[in-house]
Amino acid sequence: MGVRGMLDSETRRKLSELGVAELALAFDGQSGPDFAAFPFEERIQHAVDSAWSIKNNSRIKSLVKLAYLRFPEADINRVIYDERRPLERHTMLDLARCSFIATATNIVINGLSGTGKSWLGSMIAKEACKLTIRSRYIRVPDLMVEWEDALSRNQGVKKLLRKYGNYKVLVLDEWLLEMPDERQCHFLLELIERRYNESPTILCTQFQKKDWHIRLGGGVLADAVMDRIVHNCIWLETGQFNVREYVAKRHEALVSAMPDRRL
Repeated sequence: MGVRGMLDSETRRKLSELGVAELALAFDGQSGPDFAAFPFEERIQHAVDSAWSIKNNSRIKSLVKLAYLRFPEADINRVIYDERRPLERHTMLDLARCSFIATATNIVINGLSGTGKSWLGSMIAKEACKLTIRSRYIRVPDLMVEWEDALSRNQGVKKLLRKYGNYKVLVLDEWLLEMPDERQCHFLLELIERRYNESPTILCTQFQKKDWHIRLGGGVLADAVMDRIVHNCIWLETGQFNVREYVAKRHEALVSAMPDRRL
């Protein structure tokens, strides 16, 4: 009797109630003749492994979706290395292993517009999702909109800080693109403080470290924000290589090389 025949509708219902409906799918995969000669223990082990894989892949897919990545298709194997782009392969591979999370080491991705900062931030966060680590991407201008909206709600700012403070990996894109005022700096300081020495923050910015202090308004607030970021930080330079232009030209070349199928 095939395995499918061993699982009646009642057994499937119970597996579903137990939260292991994936196990039924795994047993369905053993209905062919290839598994007939396998010992019972090996079939159980294979089914459990398959069920775990199904559930884990579903979990990863959900985490990537909930991370709201700007580039959900970003992948470590698609990083562009070029002599005009000062990215080292061994560094990127190390970041993809996400060892920086255990040490709560921040990452700053710095470069001109179009050099792939947002893509790299999305890629690193996606690699964290693959390890079932809760991550989130957000543009700082959008975060400021959420902050303004939270000001009008009871405990709104506190809840917003808890929300973004609790992500294990947080990507703040377009960091300091707009100069925050004093109240916004207070909010950013509170957010960075909650994450300090607990969870890493990835900041994508066009501005070098020497420009941060003045863009944060100068004074003690700027000191406090920077102090919680730059002293435990990996700094990635994307240089001046325009990835958008490179990808667009490559796509154009591929389209031009395709045969004309019009009749």
